Amino acid sequence: MNDMRYELPQGSRALVTGATGFTGSVLVRKLVDQGVNVVAIAAPAPT
Repeated sequence: MNDMRYELPQGSRALVTGATGFTGSVLVRKLVDQGVNVVAIAAPAPT
C-alpha cells in the first residue's frame, strides 16, 4: 500500500469538520503538532 504523508507549512490554516470523531480528532492533533492553525467544526450532540 502507498504510504502518503503530507506536511503543511507552519502557520497554515486548516478547517476540519467532524473534529470530535475518531478520525477527525487524530487529524486535528497531527495538524496542531505540525504548527498548523486549526478551526474545528462538529455537530451538536443529539439530545
